[in-house]
Order: sequence, then structure tokens, then C-alpha cells
Amino acid sequence: MALTAKQIDAAKPKDKPYKIRDIEGLYLYISAAGSKSWKCDCDVDGRRTTITYGKYPDLSLADARLKNLERKKAPVERVKTAPTFRDVAREWLEKKVPSLSNSKHQHQTITSLEQFISKVGDLAIDKMPRTTLVKAIQEFADTPESARRLAGRVTMVMDYAMDLGYLEQHSASNLTRVLPSVRERRHMACIDISDAPKLFNDIRSMEQGVSKQALLLLAYTFVRTNELIKAKLDEFDFENKVWVIPAERMKLRKPHVVPLTPQSMSIITDLADMTCSEYLLESPVRRGQPITDNSMLFALYRLGYRGKMTGHGFRALASTVLNQQTQFNRDWIERQLAHKETDDVRLAYNRADYYDQRVVMMRWYSNWIDAQI
Repeated sequence: MALTAKQIDAAKPKDKPYKIRDIEGLYLYISAAGSKSWKCDCDVDGRRTTITYGKYPDLSLADARLKNLERKKAPVERVKTAPTFRDVAREWLEKKVPSLSNSKHQHQTITSLEQFISKVGDLAIDKMPRTTLVKAIQEFADTPESARRLAGRVTMVMDYAMDLGYLEQHSASNLTRVLPSVRERRHMACIDISDAPKLFNDIRSMEQGVSKQALLLLAYTFVRTNELIKAKLDEFDFENKVWVIPAERMKLRKPHVVPLTPQSMSIITDLADMTCSEYLLESPVRRGQPITDNSMLFALYRLGYRGKMTGHGFRALASTVLNQQTQFNRDWIERQLAHKETDDVRLAYNRADYYDQRVVMMRWYSNWIDAQI
């Protein structure tokens, strides 16, 4: 029975894709997402093939029937092969990426999917067996979290191909189950940005002492607590305003250069005058030894921040502020945080130290802290 325009417009999506038959083998394919495509199943060289003429309403009922009749006159010449995974994935990226408000998320989405495209991009979108997808996604298993996000993007590309009418079904669902489980992270407590003024004013109100200076220095430099508490005077270049943390105290076992702002230099100079040992943060209880991690943590407890803020929280706060409130390059921020690059491609090409840029960034952040007080 021939379809009418009213029936086509009234067709609604269901839990699963379905077809509405027209005449001469033509039918309307309605995906679960609601897109409508004109298709026809026919035999070509002894093989059953599905031909997609176009999407409705871009292709009207009358035009779809005309294309179907033309195909019947010259079936072999009219058969079109499905596009490659590369073509569909890049079309999906063009539509998806602008909707992501975070530039970092945009970059990660493009980069990870392009890496996947480099492995299977030449395959036709309707010739993507499960085994091929599994093998390709498992090559990213060294970074489980990133691999799981990539698996989700691959599934969305295949869903998009179904919505366009290139596929009736695909085998990319639940790809994450072939990846190693991700160990749950315990995030260190950190205040919200809106609570920063109170925190810094509370620290400023503390009695003068090594714990107060240590907390302020941790805020201005946002290094790890174990990198700060054992800092020695000979690590600081007072003339050039630079602190070089030796490799043995760094998580990545590489020396880390920290540009020192006027605020940081003022604190370091005061501490250098106070200490009688090689350590910048000499314990007032155990002379000749540095303070412990608990010295700063308990100071925060006394200020009322138990369960709300930790030494590591100053790093999280700096990262959040710099990423959300500035246009500083992500690479500069990550380099200052001394984070390991998890993206192999970025690791291979990104060897710069960005010292001059980090000097400017650190001054901006120190001024931001002062503006909260």
C-alpha cells in the first residue's frame, strides 16, 4: 500500500528501528533516534544489499520514488557503497565538538577519535566487525579512563551512522567491558572557588609561624606537600627567583622548575632568615629537621577545614581557577603542576618547558590569591 505524506510525518520513533513499506520495494526506515531515511533492499550480483537514497524530509516521497525507479532501470550502476568510518566520524565531530563548551574537552574528543581513526578509518562503516572494534580499542588499554571515554565516542559515531541510515544495527555497544576496570580515585578534599576568600583570610589571621608560612607558600606555588616540606635552601636561586626541586623528590623523577613570584619570594626570604638548618621549613619542635605533612594538615583542621581542605587541595584549586577563569594554555598549567602527560601523541611532540609563559601565569595566580583577601 502506498505511503502518504501524512503517514510519514506521523511516524514516531520507537525503542527499536522499524520500517514502513511503500511501493516497488521502497520503504521508510525510522531509527530509534527519530531520523527517517528512504531505503530499498535488492539483489546485486547474487548478494542482498540495502540501498539508502537519502533522508526525509531532505528527500521527499516523490523524489524517493523517482530514485527508486531509476535504480531499477540500472541497478548495478546505482548501487552506492557506505562511507568509511573516517568520513562518518569526522562528520560526527563537526556536529559534536561545537556543542562542548570546555575547550579541553573539545581537544580530547578530537585527539582520541583521530587516533582511533588512524587504526580503522579506511573500513566502510557497514563493515566494522566486533572483533576489529575490540582489537582497536584494546590498544588504548594502557590508559583505562581515556580508553573508556574513547569507547563511548566510537559507539556514538556508530549510532550516528544508524541515524543517517548507513546501518540498521552495529556491534559497538558495551565496548568498555573489554577494557581493564578503572580503580576508583580518592579525591583529596578541596574547597569551592567561592570559598577561597574565607580560606585565605583564615590563613592570614593565623599566628605568625612556620605552619602559616608553609600554607601560604603551598598556595602560591601549588607544589605537592612532600615536595615542599623537605625543601632545602640550596634549591632556591634568590637572584633569578627560581626554585628547582630535585628529581628524587618529584613524582615523575625529573627535576621541576618553579618560577617564584614576589609573594613567594617574600615568604621564602622570611623563612630563610628564621631557619637554623639546611631546610627551609624547619620544625620548631625537632630542630634541624623539616616539618611534617601533618603540620599543615592540622593547621587546616584548627581553622575548621577538616574534611574540606587538604594540602593537595591547593593544587586542585589552582588547576580549577587557571582552567576555568583564564585563557592560559593547558600545557602550561599541566607543566606547572608537574603532571604526567597521558596522551602518547602529546607526549611525543610536547617537550617544551614553557618557562617564560609559566612566569606570567604564576604571577597572575599569586595576584588572584591576593585579590581574594
